[in-house]
Amino acid sequence: MNFVIDRETYNDLEIFSSPDCSLFSILNSTRTLGAERLLKETMHEVLNNVDEIAERKEQIRFFCTEQIEFDVSAAQMENINFYLYYFHRNCLKANIIDSVYDYWSYRLNPSQGYYQITTGVWDLIRLLRSIKKFVEEIHEKVNYQSIMKGAGDLERLMSDKVVKKNMDSGKMIGYRDLSYLDNLFRRKEKEALKLIVQWTYKIDMVITLSTLVNEKGWCLPEYLDAKEGKLSGEGLYHPGIQEAVSNDFTTNNRSNVTFLTGPNMAGKSSFLKTVGISIYLAHLGFPVPARKFSTPVFNGLVTTINLPDNIHEGLSHFYSETQRIRNTALKLAERGK
Repeated sequence: MNFVIDRETYNDLEIFSSPDCSLFSILNSTRTLGAERLLKETMHEVLNNVDEIAERKEQIRFFCTEQIEFDVSAAQMENINFYLYYFHRNCLKANIIDSVYDYWSYRLNPSQGYYQITTGVWDLIRLLRSIKKFVEEIHEKVNYQSIMKGAGDLERLMSDKVVKKNMDSGKMIGYRDLSYLDNLFRRKEKEALKLIVQWTYKIDMVITLSTLVNEKGWCLPEYLDAKEGKLSGEGLYHPGIQEAVSNDFTTNNRSNVTFLTGPNMAGKSSFLKTVGISIYLAHLGFPVPARKFSTPVFNGLVTTINLPDNIHEGLSHFYSETQRIRNTALKLAERGK
């Protein structure tokens, strides 16, 4: 059963609505464009499976605790992405005669294709070197298998003699090795490398999220038994408001309705958005802007905060609200079956 969240709720909570002040823009300080794309995809796939949520949360906790560096750059990963996915020149031939011919042809008459192969192979070797260092640092850690999940068969790729030689040397790649590695990377091990690239983006994303805890003081949420129905937050605040006032909030099965009152501009809508954002982030396994936050695992999130009227369709604000309540009730009835 999937987590229910609709466009109106995304708009109410300003998850993606504004390029400069959306929740996505607040979370996104990834180093690579691939990690940025992955973060956006992940934020569209809210979870309601406690095991999946806990696994992601523990990966973030791991990097909060260990603070391990992972040396990749945006330019490097974009070059690798182009080399593996969009570069369609035939692979270099690995025999010595063709290797010599291709090398001297390039020296005498430089071509963009040979240059792209050179930089693509070199950036992949650098990436594998960074991963090797990263793996050596986390190998003895409890979370090793969880962190490495999705990386594919790294051990097989790194055990290749030519790959290992060039990873260890740190020198520019010779023309014979270049031909061999181009064949290896774009033909024999292309699918394996695609997995490694996607895994690299995931690690970039998770490390980025861990900085919210270490640098901004956000907390990792706790998950309670759904039977308790308890939702609790200490020091909750809206992440998009400068010098925001924090609030505590608790609700449970015996007290699950809150009347929120106050004059205009008192912050009622901001507080509702804060609670909604916190629940949303918790169901992604992400850090929450609070000192402490605990929640049951819900099956969905529906908000009605900034519901507009629609003059063109003849819908008043009141009618839009009644339709929203009706649709919410139908969703609740459907989920309760």
